[in-house]
Amino acid sequence: MISVAMTTYNGEKYVIKQLSSIYNQDRKVDEVVICDDCSTDNTINLIRQYIDNNNISNCNLIINKYRKGFVKNFWDCISLTKGDIIFLSDQDDIWNHKKVSIMENFFLTNSNTKVLFSEMNYIDSNDNEIKYNNNHGNGIISNIKHILSGNTYRINFKEFIKTGGYQGASIAFRKNVFEQIKNFNIDNKYAHDVFINFYASIINGFYVLKTKLTNYRIHDANTLGIPLTKKRNRVEVLNESIMICNELKELLKYCFENNLIDNYDIASKYIDKLNNVYKKRIDNIRHKNLFNQLFMITHINLFSSFKTFVGDIRDILLNDDV
Repeated sequence: MISVAMTTYNGEKYVIKQLSSIYNQDRKVDEVVICDDCSTDNTINLIRQYIDNNNISNCNLIINKYRKGFVKNFWDCISLTKGDIIFLSDQDDIWNHKKVSIMENFFLTNSNTKVLFSEMNYIDSNDNEIKYNNNHGNGIISNIKHILSGNTYRINFKEFIKTGGYQGASIAFRKNVFEQIKNFNIDNKYAHDVFINFYASIINGFYVLKTKLTNYRIHDANTLGIPLTKKRNRVEVLNESIMICNELKELLKYCFENNLIDNYDIASKYIDKLNNVYKKRIDNIRHKNLFNQLFMITHINLFSSFKTFVGDIRDILLNDDV
């Protein structure tokens, strides 16, 4: 059984395009659960009209009694699904019409897969494609490995933490994976999908499908994701990475205490090393310490890519806004 967990909030501009792409799949989904987080625009009426006009019987629209925020809203939405495989859906993207069938087939033929991420195209507010390089590799060696891996490859937890960028809008996962961590305290956390993806990577079940099956919309109203116009401050991004790593350590502790993993010490020590590098990078950028930054080449394996290392140097030399 295939379920889609979709959350909405003031999404009247794009939500029908996304719903249409879900319901026009060549493999029909078995249910769609939509949790609206108290929209104040016409989102709810548009969804109801779409359901009525298309005689849809397998869509469960739930309107929250109070604002939960997108993280808690998604977590609760997933909890309400009944399928064996759950697809997450943002309110503003557009799916390839073969997305469900291709990803479901991968799950059916690869029992070790817990979470599957499909690569994405990027579109703007007018559905025009945007050129964006979401580099999921870690330097030359990793990129070569991915190129030679065929159409899919597995991501270990170290690579997942370093590279990130595996947006929940383009993942599907086995419901039993979520069931194992659903009682983890999600309150005031950065994002719901990070924990699902990270847990899957810890148990060697996180896979990437190179086929681009999601048109991921980038616009100025994105809750999270890639900014359309604003270039983010590098120190801000690094501080955010530290916060995420600390939240992942909370999940690690939860998994260890509930006997869900057997590599707690290895993963915890790795996160500590990564956080230490983040803090040194912040210090180097803030204090314009080029020598110390150049010495960070000895920790290049803890950078997401060599390009990131060079970017730190560029900020030290050119950027006054730190």
